Amino acid sequence: MREIVANKSALMILLNEALHLNKQRFEVKYPVNGMTLFSLDLERREVGSIVSWDKFENHRRRFKSKSDFIKRDQPKYGDLKECLISSGVLPYSNIAELEASLMELESGSQDRFRNPKPTLISVDTNLLYLRLLTRIFPLKGKNGAIDASRFKFVLSQIVREEITGHVLSKYKPHQIHQLQAASHEKAILKEFSNACTRRTRNALNAQTEYDLIIDEFNAFTAESERFEEDKEKRDVQIAESLADFSRQKDANVLLLTADDNMRVHARNFRLSSELIVLPHEVPRQLHADQWKMADLLYDLTLHFGLVRLSGLGIILLGEWRGKNVQDFLDESVKIVIEKGSSIGDQLLRDVGLVDSWRTIEGKVSRL
Repeated sequence: MREIVANKSALMILLNEALHLNKQRFEVKYPVNGMTLFSLDLERREVGSIVSWDKFENHRRRFKSKSDFIKRDQPKYGDLKECLISSGVLPYSNIAELEASLMELESGSQDRFRNPKPTLISVDTNLLYLRLLTRIFPLKGKNGAIDASRFKFVLSQIVREEITGHVLSKYKPHQIHQLQAASHEKAILKEFSNACTRRTRNALNAQTEYDLIIDEFNAFTAESERFEEDKEKRDVQIAESLADFSRQKDANVLLLTADDNMRVHARNFRLSSELIVLPHEVPRQLHADQWKMADLLYDLTLHFGLVRLSGLGIILLGEWRGKNVQDFLDESVKIVIEKGSSIGDQLLRDVGLVDSWRTIEGKVSRL
């Protein structure tokens, strides 16, 4: 087997290679228990044959392990659903209303007579896990794309502390052995040695979203001097920190949240808020362009740890020995090319060419 660690843009290269080599339809599987999650049809731009909740849970129940920890660590159907949502393949139920609100906010910000105070956008913890802000931009405006630079953002420090509190554990050697003993896949699971468990991977992904918003969107931080252990009190504290920031900066704050109770707290502190409605049902088929498919594959590697692209001879890993925080920030993925892979040689060539071009571009920009 050959392998390469690359930015998730390599997944777009992978999909393009598959399409070019007439491998436009293939299945995405969770190799730990052999379950097929869905199929990708690149030509028809379709995510199809999405596994149902019943079938998914039947596979989970049949997963035999004496370890309660390993059973708990196995992905749930909610993980698959979150990946479909975060990638944009399964849209938010009120996505059109959200985009309209943001475009209205952007146009209104240009009118200082109508809106003398600037409005900053903030998000609750649940939407950081779903990668809302870094995935929704650019918006498609009437006069062209509207990117994030046209808006101002603020995030509560409490939100980051809440996420960091879930960065808890790594797999221990005996847990890897237990996972191998129960799994259809054994050799590849050695990659999980001293690597992050599912809950920690998901928290680090949300932490990456927070850091990208701070660094790339130039977001402000609403600070707080305490951290409540009780979740409900912590939600109040998040709203309070944003309200304090609003007063200090003489600015409005629009809080986006998927939690209706959070809107109550926002209202109590006289903050504007908008509820993001999560879809309830997961259809059997969904349409998606290749960018969304690439995001979907990347998100799956984090929630599931690894996935196999059946028929391509490719395994994608979101966790591996030696992966560090910078790999999360770079949104890196390990691509394992199995013996006899139908696209392995071309993929290595093209990813290498792109990496070389980026290296040259970086050197030129520093001149």
